[in-house]
Amino acid sequence: MFSEHGGNCVKTMLRFAASQSTLRVVSDQSGTLTYAGSFAATVVALTRLADESNAPPWETFHTVAGRTTTWFDFAREIVGRAHARGLIDRLPEVEPIATSDYRIAATRPMHAVLKPSHEFIQALGVDLDGQADLDVILERLALAA
Repeated sequence: MFSEHGGNCVKTMLRFAASQSTLRVVSDQSGTLTYAGSFAATVVALTRLADESNAPPWETFHTVAGRTTTWFDFAREIVGRAHARGLIDRLPEVEPIATSDYRIAATRPMHAVLKPSHEFIQALGVDLDGQADLDVILERLALAA
């Protein structure tokens, strides 16, 4: 989950990119990233559906953008797009590293990929596009700077 608010991967990469010439980012963990705003829009749409007495079936639905990526690939996208928008002055090198080379207290799954519930998301009329969502965040951060 990522957003223009709070602490998350996008804001961390931007902070490091502003101060470091090389970013070392894990390349062997994959996941399905989702913008918090899109997730919130899905919850609102689901609530409206329930209010209209058109309650959805009780199941587990995955509200994810649908695109699988690694932290390394996402970091390259973040800094590349941020540099193009002038959010960072220089484009740092993004170096892939293994999870074993990155020391962190929390254990992270190597493959945290959820399959999106396309029919459910389409029925709610919500657009989950991680590429466009990253652009939205970067634009909002640029305006706030």
